[in-house]
Amino acid sequence: MASTASQPLAAIFEALANGIELTPPQLLALSDLDRDEAAELRRLWPAIDAEIRATLLAGATELTIDDVALHFEELGKVALNDADSAVRALAVGLLWESEDPAVGAVFLSMLDADPDIEVRIAAAAGLRPFVLLREFEQVEGDKGDRIVEGLLAVAADESEPPELRAVAVESLGPRSVEEVAGAIRDAYDHDDPRMQLAAIRAMGSSTDERWLDYVIDRMESPDPDFRIEAAIAAGAIGSEDALDGLALLLEDDEDEVIVAAIEAMGEIGGQEAKRMLEELAEVAPEEVQEAIRSALEAVNEFAQGMGARR
Repeated sequence: MASTASQPLAAIFEALANGIELTPPQLLALSDLDRDEAAELRRLWPAIDAEIRATLLAGATELTIDDVALHFEELGKVALNDADSAVRALAVGLLWESEDPAVGAVFLSMLDADPDIEVRIAAAAGLRPFVLLREFEQVEGDKGDRIVEGLLAVAADESEPPELRAVAVESLGPRSVEEVAGAIRDAYDHDDPRMQLAAIRAMGSSTDERWLDYVIDRMESPDPDFRIEAAIAAGAIGSEDALDGLALLLEDDEDEVIVAAIEAMGEIGGQEAKRMLEELAEVAPEEVQEAIRSALEAVNEFAQGMGARR
């Protein structure tokens, strides 16, 4: 069968088949593959060494973080059915921005039936954007609902590993239905700290003020991970009622907690947050000054945006 790829791509495919690791410029050529090019890569894929396949996907993921204009969706789809579990997990990560319902369906199948727990965890995380799409009715209701139902089933299943259930809860956060609210409450009350942290993260991604008291309560946790996540969630919810709790976190012993509180104040905005941040700027050590500057910029930009809409 003759290659349908362009001459440069044909050379790249040949290099991969020969076990040669691609340079970054060569890797860029795998962005925006058309249907024929993707079909050719799929045909060659099993012949490529597993380590090379994994390196390829990891490199592509790193490039997308640095440049959001790059699209390796076809590459990720080629790798979703890979025989190697590490490669499948990397493929899910590469597709983290996909809005293709077919990709969501594959992720759901992986969540239900993949034999590797790390792949199932990656799939659970990969389903979060599809939950968000369902919330805003940007995906067909039945397809989105099947994803939500699949995540709810995993979150509620005590026989599943807690680390998988926790990620399922986190991914459910954006969906504003009572079944999800119940799953978040159950996770919050769970004995496993991983589930409790997942509940706080889900509360933040819901942006629903109903969770504000739960979030503020965890700002007083002896565990800095909970204080950090509570601050992040408060920023996402965006209520000024969280400012007093965040103000206490500005005196925390952990710099990471202080930075999370500062960033949350920047997200919440308003005159009170601005006053707190300006007062902090006068006494805070250099390690957090950049965070304060960024937060004040966010507050000012928000205020300008509100003014422009009036």
